[in-house]
Amino acid sequence: MEPIRISSAVDAAALAVSLAGHLPTSEVVVAPLDERAFGTVLLAQLPEVVSEADREEWVEVARERVGDIESLLVVVFGSPAHAELVVQALREAAPDRAFHVFAYFQGQARRFHPLPGEWESGNLASHPVVTLALTEGKVRLQTRGEIRAGFAPAQLGEERAQAVTEAATAEVTRLGREDAFRAAEELSRDVIARYLEEYETRGVCVSDEHAARLVAAAWHTPVRDALLSGITVEHGRALGEMWRQVAAVTMRYPAAAPLILAGASFWVGRDAVAAREAISAGLEAFPDHPFGQVMEQMLDAGLNPSMWDQLCAAVRVAKGAADQ
Repeated sequence: MEPIRISSAVDAAALAVSLAGHLPTSEVVVAPLDERAFGTVLLAQLPEVVSEADREEWVEVARERVGDIESLLVVVFGSPAHAELVVQALREAAPDRAFHVFAYFQGQARRFHPLPGEWESGNLASHPVVTLALTEGKVRLQTRGEIRAGFAPAQLGEERAQAVTEAATAEVTRLGREDAFRAAEELSRDVIARYLEEYETRGVCVSDEHAARLVAAAWHTPVRDALLSGITVEHGRALGEMWRQVAAVTMRYPAAAPLILAGASFWVGRDAVAAREAISAGLEAFPDHPFGQVMEQMLDAGLNPSMWDQLCAAVRVAKGAADQ
């Protein structure tokens, strides 16, 4: 529960809104609205089932973190039941403070109204401090529909997608004759590294030739498994965008594998909403995709992406054994 130091209410609100939907469910952002006070943005994970012990812990957390801040914007990324726990804790810890509490759940915001003490439909973007953050261009809200549309296959035309898919089919045959680890290393060095560099400078723009090679790699299980160890927190979102673009120029069924890899990449990169939409789109194209089903179970279970390091360590061990 380490806090992030911030210097203004607008910065805090911008962070809170930009995180909306990009955290696993049952997380809390507490942002100070008092411009005169330095404060903290508290990121804390709540359990799926709220207990009395959880409430007592949150009372102590709230008492410690609120300090002298008079007014708070609290965004709970989870159900109203989770948000109710936070409301109760804040009331007990600091009954004389002003709290503006939102529950952000399944793409919708609900605001807690002290009288009569219930949740009502609300718009997180309408909060005055959030509005100021939006006006200053510090954050842009994106709807779930907009995010979902970004993962649709064949976005740039059926003819182009068909050509990429045919080239990928030929590439799969070629990969079958090569060593998987060496093929993955070559792809990482000659193709993927280029897009990671582009992401930091001018953004990713995947060519059709590279898209075909990447589609083939996504469907070739040994090569795909070797590529998985290259997904890191630092590069997760860049790789997610690369795989998203690969799926965008591929036919629906073949797009399933790169969409699943996009989901895994976004998940490791701590972009939970993009991960969920990518996995959903991939399983919609191919419901029986084994790795896609595993990723969906991991997301449903709320597993921490930090466990990815352990999985990648196992892959590196396997590679070391294969090289000997």
